[in-house]
Amino acid sequence: MPAYIAIYRGINVSGQKIIKMERLRAMFEGLGFDAVQTYIQSGNVIFSAKSATTASLATKIERKTVSEFGFEAAVLVRTPAEFQKIIQKNPLLKSGSIDLARLYVTFLSEKVVQSDLKKVDPYIGQGEIVRCVDQAVMRI
Repeated sequence: MPAYIAIYRGINVSGQKIIKMERLRAMFEGLGFDAVQTYIQSGNVIFSAKSATTASLATKIERKTVSEFGFEAAVLVRTPAEFQKIIQKNPLLKSGSIDLARLYVTFLSEKVVQSDLKKVDPYIGQGEIVRCVDQAVMRI
């Protein structure tokens, strides 16, 4: 069975939409997924499932989250290959002089329209660098 990574948005932040990871693991196992692992209190889940589209898996997980926890939470699902592609295409890693401890990646549900990046320019701090690749925004 293929592996997938689910990334929840907006849970366990500032005391809102709290999900304990053991309950989240149990929910994923209840959906029929195998090899379920969570990462700290992040809402990131690695699991195996019968081959499916990432969009259909995300929809299935989002619906179950509402029935299981009583609130909506957006979920992105990616494959390990998609993560690897983002790493390989990350222009910030090519400089060789960045502090990897300061590198942040935000995954998006859609590809970034380059013209939309101008809208975030006023929010980029002095010395910060922001780049995007496909459905990810990188910042140092």
